[in-house]
Amino acid sequence: MDDVAHASFPESLKRVVIAEGIHALAFIPLPLAGRLIGEFMAYYDDPHVFARANVDLAVTIARQLGFSIERIRIERALRESEAQKSAILQSALDAIITMDQEGRIVDFNPAAEALLHYSPLSRYRAAPSRR
Repeated sequence: MDDVAHASFPESLKRVVIAEGIHALAFIPLPLAGRLIGEFMAYYDDPHVFARANVDLAVTIARQLGFSIERIRIERALRESEAQKSAILQSALDAIITMDQEGRIVDFNPAAEALLHYSPLSRYRAAPSRR
């Protein structure tokens, strides 16, 4: 909207927007996974013609914001998934041992600890020397 005063929406809304000091505005949608999650908005305190470069910049900023929100949501889901995995591991009655690709133990649950007489501290103890 280059000039709120000439926009095609109700006069009462125009008055409210202008009272906020906004005379030109642009709304850029923030889509995430095919859903609208919000809008990126650009305001001007005077009427303003939005040149193609202005629109392109606003769209770029909106996309980056959308990507950042998506990354944050994915990281949160990953943390929640790891917490669930840990809770399952700790509460399982069967012995569960997790190893890395080199065959080193990276995690185990209390049932494995009891079965193998292996504790978290034994990971850090030096192996007995052979003479």
